[in-house]
Amino acid sequence: MSTTHAAPSELPVWVTEFERHPYSSQTFLPLVVTRWLVIVATSLDVAGVRAFVAGPGVGMTVGRGVWHHGLTVLDASGHFAVVMGKADASDTEVAAVQPFEVVADP
Repeated sequence: MSTTHAAPSELPVWVTEFERHPYSSQTFLPLVVTRWLVIVATSLDVAGVRAFVAGPGVGMTVGRGVWHHGLTVLDASGHFAVVMGKADASDTEVAAVQPFEVVADP
């Protein structure tokens, strides 16, 4: 377990890369946060992307091997507890994707 801090971003958010962890899941537990953006994908193709805005009391686990965007908070800085097993140093893959924009419905 570790803690991390994230500076706020504004919508729309431009996504240019994803990461995944082939050997472990990754859980994010908000300690101090207003809203945060979750972006996951079934593949590196934009057609498989899903995004949603989570609130302050909502944690999330990204399954082993699932592509996801880095931690993105909205409105104000956020602090999270992160739970992740680390089998070895090669447990993080980063891949560039065709850039796309994530917007929120009004």
